[in-house]
Amino acid sequence: MGYEICALSEVYGHSGGIWVLKSKGCDYDITMIDVYFQAVTICIKKADCMWFCSVIYGSPQLVNREKLWSYLISIREDILSLWVMIGDFNEVLHPSEMNGGIFTARQAEKFSNMMEQCNLIDLGATGSTYTWTRKERGILKVAKRLDRALGDCAWRTTFPEAYVENLTWNYSDHHPILLRGIGFVPAKRVRPFRFQAAWLTHKDFPEVVYRAWDKGEHILPTSLEHVRLDATTFNKEVFGDIHKRKGTLAEKLKQVQHMLETVDSTHLIMTEASLQKEYNDVLKQEGILWYQKSRENWVKLGAVTRVFSTLRH
Repeated sequence: MGYEICALSEVYGHSGGIWVLKSKGCDYDITMIDVYFQAVTICIKKADCMWFCSVIYGSPQLVNREKLWSYLISIREDILSLWVMIGDFNEVLHPSEMNGGIFTARQAEKFSNMMEQCNLIDLGATGSTYTWTRKERGILKVAKRLDRALGDCAWRTTFPEAYVENLTWNYSDHHPILLRGIGFVPAKRVRPFRFQAAWLTHKDFPEVVYRAWDKGEHILPTSLEHVRLDATTFNKEVFGDIHKRKGTLAEKLKQVQHMLETVDSTHLIMTEASLQKEYNDVLKQEGILWYQKSRENWVKLGAVTRVFSTLRH
């Protein structure tokens, strides 16, 4: 899918496990610094800028989580440059970060003490108030802000426009979190026509191909050209951009899930279920798109003539 592993912490039984990935062709120099069963620390360099990032997966077991706090305090002595942490800390700082359940001040205090000794501040977040939810029969029972990003003052000063976004959850009971504003957006480039296998998931696409093929009077080059033109129109006017549709649905889901944090509504629950189904369909289409783009399967899924021939017969 266009990524390579930079560092990882293996799973313990059926729990834990952290992967740190970067996109292929990324011009950042990423070096693994240390691996712990609840944290992976890397060093990121680009030009004259260097900073450290610890990816966190806090244990649900209190005794192990306290070991994590001690570990992070200990490595602070060796990290003299900019430092940021991001991940699932499995702990809340304040009662306002949970809806339902019991707030334990003693546990929150230990988390806060770790932040103070490591000179870290909470970077805040946009989007949903909570990042983890537990539901029973579609009704919210407990919600907490367990996932977050922390940074020291030097890191925040260096990246003043960076911010954290709580994204829409789907398969997991956790919201993914995204740290924005510290990367570079690649320039857009004109791409040649490519048949998208995901079009085949749309009920109207076979008819588009049949009609376009007939326009060329079964002369292969002419028919393929008509299919190319009509498929391009279909993609623009009917199918649409998968990533944009995914983003639109994710935004709608986020709004509905945000309302469900405070309101129990049958209508909202049904709306969420409907949006989840649409979102899952788009994810399947996106999966097909990425699978097709992989070089080793391009011939299998990208052979236009073979697919058209299959549709025709």
